[in-house]
Amino acid sequence: MPSAENERALRLRGDGEDLILEEIVQCRRGRPLLLLINLRLPGVLITTRESTPIIRIDAVPEIRGWS
Repeated sequence: MPSAENERALRLRGDGEDLILEEIVQCRRGRPLLLLINLRLPGVLITTRESTPIIRIDAVPEIRGWS
């Protein structure tokens, strides 16, 4: 049976869940991507995500109606 601490950690991961991107803190080639995200969980204002170092950045087409 998972502990309450493990259950909370799994909820914070939010795999496959919708989230709100609050801020891109860092996005530079050769550095980790750093994000601040809102998982919409009670008692959790914001959480972070960090990637492995970025090796390539590709342009993404603009989506009309999104700002």
